[in-house]
Amino acid sequence: MLSPKFRRPGVDARVLALMLSVVMGCSGPTDVTDETSVTPVGWLFTEATDPVTRRSRAMALDVSDGSVDTLSIAIPNVSYPVVSYDGRELVFTDAGDVILYDMTTGRLRDITYLSSNDYWPVWRPNGTQVLTRRGTSTGDHFVLVNTDRSGEQVILRLDDYGLVTQQTSWSPDGRWLYFAAVSTPTPFRLIRLDLSTPSVEPDTLGPVGITAVAVSHSSGRIAVLQHRGSNDSDTTVAGLLELSTGAVQVLGTYTLLPIGIAWSPDERFLAVSHFNAGGRGLDVDLIDVRTGRIVRTFRDFAVGAVPFSWGAVEPQVGQ
Repeated sequence: MLSPKFRRPGVDARVLALMLSVVMGCSGPTDVTDETSVTPVGWLFTEATDPVTRRSRAMALDVSDGSVDTLSIAIPNVSYPVVSYDGRELVFTDAGDVILYDMTTGRLRDITYLSSNDYWPVWRPNGTQVLTRRGTSTGDHFVLVNTDRSGEQVILRLDDYGLVTQQTSWSPDGRWLYFAAVSTPTPFRLIRLDLSTPSVEPDTLGPVGITAVAVSHSSGRIAVLQHRGSNDSDTTVAGLLELSTGAVQVLGTYTLLPIGIAWSPDERFLAVSHFNAGGRGLDVDLIDVRTGRIVRTFRDFAVGAVPFSWGAVEPQVGQ
């Protein structure tokens, strides 16, 4: 159980699923022949709860063979682990503190500056800063924390945007921060914050219904999950957003809520995590973005609300 001084704020994926009234069942993209198919490689990192101790641990799934390792990190709770852009470090929280873990040396660093109420951290592309969400007496905020503990900067008050969903993503140069939010009666929408001009308000992009976003590390392609519910149907699509037109190129359609999306390091594949038919765990589809074909599915990958990131470097320690 988490330390009493820290309770996870926000709404987890199961509550979000109920909010969207998602129907059980799942369908993926049409299977097509890919004459230039390649095998996805790398490791998907996420969080799982130990059924005995009830503590959160970091998991790494080798997408080439489906093997899973639980990383033996000497921290009571490894919550919301996300891999760095170079694939060598994880950032996560424990009791509201932000921790960095070097997967090649096993080194742990607590970079918490002033607060112990942070959650859902994510790396900035340059690796010198981590974006966290912080609960305070005046509401939740996005905060940039320097990894050398030299300081931090509050960049946005989140309460002004309603419910901000878990997944955030950066443009490759670290200028733009993308996130999804919903505020009744306004539907889910994609929001972009320009860090180069702090005085400018964030702008809203693309169509309504976007619940998650992932920006590729090199080319800056934007992958999204878009909810397309109506009185007659309730589906969410995984696809690529074209900012100039606002159109989403659909790669997969789900009637059971997907909650996470991540690019492969080579930008050839998208990983989409979604509730399985039993509703007790998460399955993961790997989709070839060139063909729209599901090339691999991992059943019961994890349970609960999880972060989701894809790295190219195999963890060397703590397995």
